[in-house]
Amino acid sequence: MYRGFLRCKPTFLKNGDWLLLAYDQLNYRYGYSITHDKGKTYEHHYGAEKLGTPFDEGMA
Repeated sequence: MYRGFLRCKPTFLKNGDWLLLAYDQLNYRYGYSITHDKGKTYEHHYGAEKLGTPFDEGMA
């Protein structure tokens, strides 16, 4: 399962992977999940530190 909640639709990549830019309110970094098997398993990764804004929405 991916972490956080989705504010936008998943991005479907040309190679068949799904990219989910889920918002994780419990972490100080932006995160994303990727699945190579159509949602059976997910790899979760963290990126940059969150900005001090009233609303964040990940986009690819």
